[in-house]
Amino acid sequence: MAAKRRAVETIRQARRMAGRAPAAVQAAVGLVAVGLALGLAMCAPGPVRAAGAGAGTGKITLVWMHWNTGKREAEYLKWVERFEKENPDIDIVPQSTPWGEISTKVLAGVLAGSAPDVISVSSTWGESLAEKDALMDLRPFIAKEKDLDIDDVFPSALRLWQDAFGRQYAFPHDLDLALLFYNRDLFDLYGLNPPDDTWTWDTMLQMGKRLLKDTNGDGVYDRFAYSSWFFDWYPYVWANGGEILTPDLRASAMGSTPARQALEWYAQFYPNRLHLMPSAAEQAGSNPDAMFTAGKIGMQPVGAWYGADLVQRQVDFEFDVAHMPLSYAKQRATLLAGQGMAITVTCKHPEAAFRFITYMASREVQAAFGALLNQTPVRKSVAISKAFVNPEVPPKNKLAFVIALEAYARGDYKTPVWSTILSSLRSTFNRYFVGTDSLDAALSKFADQVASITKPRKK
Repeated sequence: MAAKRRAVETIRQARRMAGRAPAAVQAAVGLVAVGLALGLAMCAPGPVRAAGAGAGTGKITLVWMHWNTGKREAEYLKWVERFEKENPDIDIVPQSTPWGEISTKVLAGVLAGSAPDVISVSSTWGESLAEKDALMDLRPFIAKEKDLDIDDVFPSALRLWQDAFGRQYAFPHDLDLALLFYNRDLFDLYGLNPPDDTWTWDTMLQMGKRLLKDTNGDGVYDRFAYSSWFFDWYPYVWANGGEILTPDLRASAMGSTPARQALEWYAQFYPNRLHLMPSAAEQAGSNPDAMFTAGKIGMQPVGAWYGADLVQRQVDFEFDVAHMPLSYAKQRATLLAGQGMAITVTCKHPEAAFRFITYMASREVQAAFGALLNQTPVRKSVAISKAFVNPEVPPKNKLAFVIALEAYARGDYKTPVWSTILSSLRSTFNRYFVGTDSLDAALSKFADQVASITKPRKK
């Protein structure tokens, strides 16, 4: 009953949130309410086609290239083995490959006719592979699969892996959206109220200044307010009503007043201003993640999966998660990213490959990953079940991820050159954040770089 009361109170708070259109928020909290009413404790296994369906007479071998490692990879491999047992006509050969190398290797493999059959696709660089026609459009497979229950998949998750032409170049598997993790014990230590749905950008700065401490009196700060370890700053631009690119995706939109306000606000976290984040020297021999787990940083935006990591590391403080703060425009935003699964155009057995990737998105598998890895599920029925929203498994407020997913999380821009633009965005404005360049200089430089990147090339 206590857990239910907490969930109901969270729903009430969500209704008061300023974010996207009220209808979107109400749809999200309504979805959660339905799940709580049904009392879903664990999701039923998803549909899996009978072994051998559409696979011919011989045994099929599918190579799956992915970037998962450690505990996550071990858990994935358990479900690969289970898939093979339920589908004895298919062998899966996993290939763990660094995240940043998959795109290049896949393109080279497609040209040589030797690409892996199935690949894990990042929402950051997947668009470029789709634009080069390296991946199959999954829409025909989805249309033929009557038992897929596509309506149970979050629409935002499907859109994440659709290109600018509407082609479904990957199927959702793992969603990643960052919300504000915080060290509750640190807030309690200094008599501060922890982050909640009323927090604004100004609140975050005010509380941040009270978390900044020199605990041993040596004149050097050793406790900080904020870390951007696993969070890109540019969703703050969205939250304030700004955009990175113009609607035609060919020019910078960062010179707008909302974008400038967001940049000026975020710059205050840096050591050359309010010093709410540690400098490189203050991180010597460490990193922001290690400093957070050591109790030296109060807040950092990260995905739900981080809760499982903190539990595994047995941190000695209580932590939880809150919604992103309200901007000057009274809105929130966070980046919706994650891992999809795609079929390369050189795959000789696409029906078998589709069977594998939809198995990994089935209710049963999604429920297991939600419960064991805190992985944000792609299926609505799992996201609102106890497999994911379980107050007894920290962070307690995982319901916030479900609400944010429907209310204010959004994906990156649908252009094949986004990864190049993003690299420019980070490097150019970092020079402003650390005080090397003025804001006007950074804005001018970025505008020139975007124009160069998006300039039509002669064929």
